[in-house]
Order: sequence, then C-alpha cells, then structure tokens
Amino acid sequence: MSTARSTPDLIQELIFLDRDDDLASIKAKLESAGADQVYLAIPASASVLRTPLEFRILARMAHETSTETIIVTSDGDRRRMAHDEGFRTRRSLHSLGHMMRPAGRRGIWLPSLMPELPLPSFAALATALVLIGGLAILNIYILPVMTVRLTPNTETIRRDLNLTIDPGASQSDPQNGVVPGQRVEATFQMNGSAIVQGTKQLGNDKAHGEVVLTNRGASVTLPAGAVVLSKSGQRFTLDTATPLPAGARDVRAGITAADPGSAGNVGAGEINALDASIPKTVGVTNPLPTSGGTDREGKVVTEDDVAKLRGQLLTKAADQAARQLQANAGDGRTVPPNAVDVKVVSEQFEPGPGADADQLSGKMTLRAVGTAFANKDFDDVVTHMLLDDLRPDLEASPDGPRIGSPEVLGVDGPLIRLRVPATVLAVERIDTRAISTALSGRTVAQARTALQNVDGLAEPPEVDLWPAWANRAYRVQVEVVSPR
Repeated sequence: MSTARSTPDLIQELIFLDRDDDLASIKAKLESAGADQVYLAIPASASVLRTPLEFRILARMAHETSTETIIVTSDGDRRRMAHDEGFRTRRSLHSLGHMMRPAGRRGIWLPSLMPELPLPSFAALATALVLIGGLAILNIYILPVMTVRLTPNTETIRRDLNLTIDPGASQSDPQNGVVPGQRVEATFQMNGSAIVQGTKQLGNDKAHGEVVLTNRGASVTLPAGAVVLSKSGQRFTLDTATPLPAGARDVRAGITAADPGSAGNVGAGEINALDASIPKTVGVTNPLPTSGGTDREGKVVTEDDVAKLRGQLLTKAADQAARQLQANAGDGRTVPPNAVDVKVVSEQFEPGPGADADQLSGKMTLRAVGTAFANKDFDDVVTHMLLDDLRPDLEASPDGPRIGSPEVLGVDGPLIRLRVPATVLAVERIDTRAISTALSGRTVAQARTALQNVDGLAEPPEVDLWPAWANRAYRVQVEVVSPR
C-alpha cells in the first residue's frame, strides 16, 4: 500500500510494508514508486529488514532507483541499522499526516508531537499549526537547495572462496562457507557398438589326403566320418565307408581335415591314431602328406575390443549421469558434474572374446549419485563471504558481486569441496549525512572548499545551488554517483 503527495519541487510517496514482504517485493515497490522521496513504513511484525545485511541490500536498491528512502519504524534497532547504512529515519507516522490524507483534501502539514508529551490546548495547537505551516511554506518554496554530487574511489576485489556442499547441513553457514545440499540419484542404461579391431588367421579350406589302414583282428567296416588323428592332434574323417577284412593290409581310404585351415596340412607318417570307438586291431598311417588346407585373415573379438567399448560407454555415461541428475534436481538447483559417482550395475557384451565377428555390441545398466545445492543458497553464501571480507571503509557497488564457475577440489562421500572465484566492485564509503550537515548554510564557494577535505573521491565534487539567485542553502542533498 502506498500514498503519494507532490510539491513544486519534490514528489513524496509513503509505502507501507506487509508483514510477509521480502527484499524482492520491496525492490518492486521502490521501482514502481516514481517519487523523489519514499517513506518506507516498517511494521514491528515484519519479517524483513532485521539484519545489517538486509539494510545494506536495501541501500543498493535505493541507489539503483535514484530515490531517497526514509525509514519509518518504532523499532530502535532497525533505526540504528538503517542509520548505519546512511538512511534518514522517522520514529512514527505522526509527522506524515499530510501524506496520509485522502486524495483531493486540503490540509496543513503538521509535525508529530512526541507521544509522551501531554496534549496542548486548542489555542496553543492552533498557534503552533500556523507557525509550523509558515515554516513549512518557507522551507519548501523559499529556502534554496544545494545539490552535491560525489564520485567515490572504487577498487575491484577478487577472491577465491572455498565452500563445502553438505547434505547434512540444515541451513547456510557463511562463516564456515557451508551450503546445504541434497543427494540425488538416477538409474539408466547405455547401449553402444564398435567395429572389432582384433584379427587372427582363420581356416578357409580343408586339407585332404589318403591313409593306409590295416586290420589285425576280425573283419570290420569303418563308417564314413570315422575319425583318425595326427600326432599333433589334428582330426581327419574318412570320406567313405571302408571295409577291412580280417588280416587286411594296405587298404587305402580318402580323408578330409575336420577343421579348415593350414593346420590340416600334416607331413607323411604324421597320422597314426584312430578314434577310441574304432577297434584297437585297426592301424593307420599316411604315406603322403595331406594338402589343400588354407587360411584367411579374419576379425575376432578380443579383450581389448571389449575394454575399449566399455570405456566409451562409461565416458558417455558420465555425461548422461550429469544430465539425468540435473533434471532430477529440478530448476534453481545445480549438481556439480565433476562430483557425480557412476557405478556399473550390470553389463553385457556380445559376442564374447574369441568370437569371429566384425562388430561388438554392449549394454550397461548404471546408477549415478550426486549432490545438488540451491543456486540462491550458493549465491547468498558467496555474497556474505565476499562482503564480509571488505574493509570497513568500503562497501559493495549496487551491482553486487560477480560469481564465476566453481571448481571441484575434492569429494568426501556426500561432501563436495568447491573453489569459486568471486569479484566485487568496492566503493569508498562516504558519510553523506555528515557532509550534508557540514555544508548546511554555506555558499557554493565555501562548500567547494570544505569538500576538498573529503577523502576517497575519484573526481572533483559537483556543487549546484537552486535557485540561481540564492547565496547559500540550508537544505543540502548529497548524492553518491558511480565513476564515469
């Protein structure tokens, strides 16, 4: 709620705060005021403006809107904190009766009487009203105004601040650099494939040859496919069924290697054994070498192929985990990607090592765990730490600090240690109230001479007196402006 009144040279507005207002709603009210002077009435039950930091932020807001803000509160602590940040203060609304009249009703501005004083008589009150009204008219319409613009020195301060994100913390702790965190989890799958890089010699054509069989026992017929073996373990099969009469010698039979490849090319006399199912009375040998077995170079899955595909999937999984956890954390929160823990729940690669294949496929199920923090909590802690590091003669510019990207220093279970660069433009603190008091009643020349003793200025002060015909001013407005 607000009311406004204007004079020929000054627009005033009275803004009442609600008990649930915060700094954001106060900023919105100041920006929509459009007045030269704003009286900000703070009820005792208001939850905002109870700390020096909040009044420091309010001072930046007032500076941004170029509005003189006057604090009206019965709370002595609030008036003291407001005064420390350069605000003028009022104890009650009694002195603002002219601003609380309904619009369109004429009246005389009345200063408030202290509540502890007894009420005066009607005659005394009428006389006081006339005198005060005359003084008010004199002050508003006759007395000149001196405007002093001061440009303070500035200093850019950069700090690397160490913070800890702690899911076990219930609230922020700027003194120790602790930001409360929240654990977030996600389970997801990764699929991928890769070209097999492993190679080896594979069998192409089967070797062929001839064996000579003997039989020292009863008559027997060896079926086609009966197996004979070389000394090196190569297997050959009979091409056709071969009868062996009792006492048979030099019975010839064609053979073919069981597996393709050059390994089936064995020398003469190398084949000397038969499968266990053939009677032991049967003997075998090859008078001539076997031939015709050839090889080819083929792709085969190796352990290196599997390890390479696993690494590729894990790399992609790290990015996917960070995105998934960030989505689960929600808007206004951040999950440091370098502090995300990703573990494999299960994995499957097909075909396995040793298989003849041109392509390898893999599938993984993974579980990611990370710690999220609220961006507002993070920014507030950095701001507190940076501003608390300023010298007493400096204050932060209204633009506030600039916060860089945090760097993960280490992860200890759920705790994350971060280092964040922060920069603030520090402005030399100037006591505008003392300067205004010191210059009251002085001429422009006297004011300029007195201002030469003010330390911390980046540029010479600017002094203007209105109206131009005036010689000196008893009302002095001191403005602090940013360096050009």
